[in-house]
Amino acid sequence: MTFYQPDLERAMRGQVSRLKSVTSLGGFELESLVEVSDCVLASVRDQDGHSHSVRAQYLIGADGASSRVRALIGQEFEGQTYAEDWLIVDVMNRHKSAIDHIEFLCDPRRPTPHMPAPGGRERWEFMLHPGESREELESPESIARLIAPWINPQELEIERKAVYRFHARCCNKFSQGRVFLAGDAAHITPPFVGQGLVAGLRDGANLAWKLAWVLRGYAAPAILDTYDEERRPHAQAMINLANSWAAW
Repeated sequence: MTFYQPDLERAMRGQVSRLKSVTSLGGFELESLVEVSDCVLASVRDQDGHSHSVRAQYLIGADGASSRVRALIGQEFEGQTYAEDWLIVDVMNRHKSAIDHIEFLCDPRRPTPHMPAPGGRERWEFMLHPGESREELESPESIARLIAPWINPQELEIERKAVYRFHARCCNKFSQGRVFLAGDAAHITPPFVGQGLVAGLRDGANLAWKLAWVLRGYAAPAILDTYDEERRPHAQAMINLANSWAAW
């Protein structure tokens, strides 16, 4: 039921690199975009500060929660940001010791989700108390203290640690003309039901075949309107489900 996102991203990039129909370019920053009658014109800046113009029939903004595309088309998130910060700790080399299920430790002093991950990993999420700082909780001493009920601190091998804040937000529209929003650019959700990245994959699965059909002349462009109609209510339902877990 769980996966390790860096492994998934490496596998996806490896698969995409084998496709002759895909050109992947990194190190560019989107500056502006404008929609004209039959295409979208985007201006991007490379790492040397040079501007380039990109012309495409359609543009998909899958550029994360701080989406530049979303800002440029005038869409805003609606919803809420929770006041609590949480510390994520991913621990490695737990092949013989990791649990085989997901558990929520409902300690009112410090609620703690705990779960396995592939490759002999385990994850803990610790809610920060008022007055506790990111730097304080991310220190090796604090992590060792928090995780001591499960692991001898001397055996602790931390692969990743990060403090983040939960969001439950969604756009009013996932598309505007020839521009579409997908993934965290369109919706962000608390992690309690594990639907953040999964919701983005559903966006891609819904939109990709429709764009392919339109570009190949198999369907009229009006079919693209169903992307927002179908995906936005479901994304909002997943956010609401995660919210119910958060409230619980």
